[in-house]
Amino acid sequence: MGSAEIIQSVSGGLYFTIITVVGVRLLLLAGRTRELPELLLGGSLILGGTIGSFVEAAGLSAASEVGPVIAGRLLLVGKLFGLAGFACEAFFIRRVFRPQEVWAGVLMVVLLGILATAFLGYAWAGTFQGAGIHHGFFYLELAARIAFPTWLFLEATRYARLMKKRIRLGLADSVVANRFWLWSMIGALSVLLLLTSVPPILLDPIADKAMLLVDMVLFSIAGVVLSAATWLAFFPPAGYRRRIEARAAALRAAS
Repeated sequence: MGSAEIIQSVSGGLYFTIITVVGVRLLLLAGRTRELPELLLGGSLILGGTIGSFVEAAGLSAASEVGPVIAGRLLLVGKLFGLAGFACEAFFIRRVFRPQEVWAGVLMVVLLGILATAFLGYAWAGTFQGAGIHHGFFYLELAARIAFPTWLFLEATRYARLMKKRIRLGLADSVVANRFWLWSMIGALSVLLLLTSVPPILLDPIADKAMLLVDMVLFSIAGVVLSAATWLAFFPPAGYRRRIEARAAALRAAS
């Protein structure tokens, strides 16, 4: 295993570990508080991230070892869990940012419908029987998958800017406001992670080795930074909280 593959394995392992820990803790919190946002976000991380992404990646990479039939079954399971995870993410975004907007509900249904259409298309094309990825349905699925973190990025950025104005007036908690900026970063980095899934599908592992290496490096960087942002968003250490509060105090003093 080369140095690039080692870096990818470490960053990928860190990413899966952190989203699993955060997801489990959010589900436990939801069990205590009975709050829907924690349940939806925790479900999204566990179903789509911990289980769905891992099983789907295993199906894509293990065809030569386990055979196309078993690889196809892994893809089936992984994409089912992924669909459930994206459904949780969609309900979370709507519940937190646009609970009263009709258009947000329509957008959520349309995006989930596109994902379901891509899933049925994979079944029709034989992906779950032989692990062959139909490029047309892959792009359809990718477009919908990218739409969810893009929506999160836009909503979180909007809220973060509103919270910054309130901080100047002493009307908002600085740590909560910072959490919106972190969610914005998580949305943007999630888009980058999803885009790194394209080259391995389209490029030849030998002829396009350099391009795949660049893709691997981008995945590693995005995975590490996304892991850190996710941890800080939900479990900010005391030192980090103090820095955020000091920055907010300086902002109020300068206003």
